Amino acid sequence: MLSGCALLADPPLPPIVTALVAPTARATVPPAHSDAALNATPTAAAVSAAPSATLPVATPLSAATDTLPACAEPAGQIISTTVPSTTYPRPVRVSIYLPPCYSQAGGPLPVIYLLHGGSSDETQWPDLNVQREADALIESGAEPFVVVMPGGVYGAYDVDYEEFVLDDLLPGIEHGFKVSQQAAGRAIGGLSLGGYWALKLAFDHPDQFAAVEGNSPVVSHGAPEDPLARARTAGGLSQLRIRLDVGDLDSLRDGTALLAQILEARGLAVTLVIGPGSHARSYWRSHTGEYLRFYLAALQPAQFPQQ
Repeated sequence: MLSGCALLADPPLPPIVTALVAPTARATVPPAHSDAALNATPTAAAVSAAPSATLPVATPLSAATDTLPACAEPAGQIISTTVPSTTYPRPVRVSIYLPPCYSQAGGPLPVIYLLHGGSSDETQWPDLNVQREADALIESGAEPFVVVMPGGVYGAYDVDYEEFVLDDLLPGIEHGFKVSQQAAGRAIGGLSLGGYWALKLAFDHPDQFAAVEGNSPVVSHGAPEDPLARARTAGGLSQLRIRLDVGDLDSLRDGTALLAQILEARGLAVTLVIGPGSHARSYWRSHTGEYLRFYLAALQPAQFPQQ
């Protein structure tokens, strides 16, 4: 059983990413909660069309998703906003992917919540080509969807990140954006320590999400509330689509595989993918399209089957 991995902190963000979201004070994260040393630099494509924005006022949503009018916009965009928080002492920054012609949506869209790694923030998933991959999926036939990528430092201020997601993030996003408020229209995932929190949230509240994915996830700190322990006893998991992926050179590989074995021993369906690579952005970036495709297969099975 693994408790994490001793990894180096992220290098300073280059100007192209800090233009997306202004830097915020970040608490020191213990090495066991940090991501791998990241050699790749963010690309302009990953954060293009990424203006800063205040949380918009929600418009009334219909009970069911309406068909979008013909869309002439060639690409979606990633915006930056904040959500008020009762768990953190200040509002938390969030990056949000909005699909082409989002403003024309007549009803709530499927939404994917992606949690960042331990030493990163809300700019990590945009750097992993979320916009490019999401645009490509929509262009190839997927119904439009929204991706929410929150910040928030893990382990700071004695914050329970699960509480932040349930009490602050979901209500804030659902109030301000045209996203689903139903479990069938929500998916959650995360990488490294974000994978820990995504799995914990889904195992503790399987009635809130249709699917969960852990990408190179931390699965245990040796506590009874850890995903590895909860996987043995949590109820209601049969309604969840579960996927785990990890690099074959990642020190978290064995823990990820053990989690899959525990779930399978309970008769639960789980997909485990072990690919060539390590605990690094280059690995996750090369698989972002696969991650999004998994979520869409759970949220839109009729329109966009998994490949």
